Amino acid sequence: MITSPNPLKVVLLGAGMAGENLAKEIRQLPNVQLVGVYDPNLKAASHLADIHSAKFHADFDTLVKQTRPDIAAITSSNDAHPVNVRQSIEAGIENVFCEKPLALQMQDAQQMVDLAEQNQVRTSMGFAGIHVGYAKVIDLIHSGELGRIINFYVHTYRGYGFWEQERINARGMISRHSAVKFPAQSGGWAIHHACHLVYVMTRMAGNIQSVLGHLGTSHPNCPSEEVVHATLNFANGAVGTMTDSIGSFRGIRCGVIGTRGTLLMSDDYTKHDDDRIELRVRYEGESNDLVKQLSYDKQAISRFCEFVDAIVHNAPSPITFRQGMENLRICQAIQQSGMRNELIHLDPATVDMARV
Repeated sequence: MITSPNPLKVVLLGAGMAGENLAKEIRQLPNVQLVGVYDPNLKAASHLADIHSAKFHADFDTLVKQTRPDIAAITSSNDAHPVNVRQSIEAGIENVFCEKPLALQMQDAQQMVDLAEQNQVRTSMGFAGIHVGYAKVIDLIHSGELGRIINFYVHTYRGYGFWEQERINARGMISRHSAVKFPAQSGGWAIHHACHLVYVMTRMAGNIQSVLGHLGTSHPNCPSEEVVHATLNFANGAVGTMTDSIGSFRGIRCGVIGTRGTLLMSDDYTKHDDDRIELRVRYEGESNDLVKQLSYDKQAISRFCEFVDAIVHNAPSPITFRQGMENLRICQAIQQSGMRNELIHLDPATVDMARV
C-alpha cells in the first residue's frame, strides 16, 4: 500500500490514450498528484491538464520549473520515448517511468540506460502487470513446488480484431489498432504488444538464449504482423512458447510442465471485478487436481503503482530500464527471426530478467 507523508508530484509526457489512462490511474492513488502535462499537441495537452486540474506548457523545461515533479511518466508514442526520457533526466527529475517499449532501436535504448545510470535516476517500465493469475504461477515456479520447469507456454489474445475488423476504440471512434496501422511509430505488434509476454516469461524462467519466431497477418495489406508466435530457449534449460494475437477473442492461457507438477491457468482478462481466473494444478503422484478461483485486483496489475510504492519505501524498482532494454533485444530477435525464418542466438544478457 502506498503511504507517503507528502504527495508525489507527477508530470506526464504524452497526452494520447496512454496518457489519459495513466492520468485516471494516478487520480485513484493516495498521495500522488498529476501536476503537469506535456505534449507537442497543445490542444491535447491542454484538454488532459484541464480534466485533472494540472498545468501544461509548450516548453517542457518551463513546465518542470513550474511544477517541480518527483516523477516523469513517459506516455507518448513509442518512437518518442528516447527524446522524452532524455528531456526528463536532463531536467533533473529523479524518477522516470516509461511505457513499453523502452525504444524502437537498441542504440537509443542503450543511450537511455546509460544516461539514467550515470545520473542515478530511478527508472521503471510500463509492461502489463503481473496480475493475480500470473503472480500465483510465478510464485509456484520460484517456490520449487513444480520442480524443474521443462516446458511452459503463455498465450495472450488481445480481443481487438484483425485488420479488416474495424471496431469502436476507447475514444468511440471506428479505427484499426494504431500499433498495427502505424508500425513505424509503434515498432509493430511484436515490439508494441508481444513485449508483455516476453516480460512475463522472463519473470517465470529467467534469461533467454535463443528464439525462433513466426509472424502472421490476416490480410496482405496489413502493414504489421498481427499474430506473434515464438519458441524461446532459456538459459536454465526450460523451453517456452508464446502466442500473442490481436484477434477478437480475448483472454490469457498459461501452462507449465515441471518435474513435480503441471499447472494450467485461464483468465478471461476482462479487467473487471467479475473476471474469471482459474488455476489448476496436478502434482506428480496425485490423482486429483487442486483448483483455485482467483479474484481480479486492479492495483496488482499496475506497474506505475508498484513504481510509486518502490519510491516511497526506497525499494528496488519493479523493472529497470536495463531490463527494458533486454526485453527490446528479445522482441527484436523474435521479429527478425519471424521475417527471416531462422533461429537467432542471443549473447548472454547483462541483467537478471527474473529479478523482482
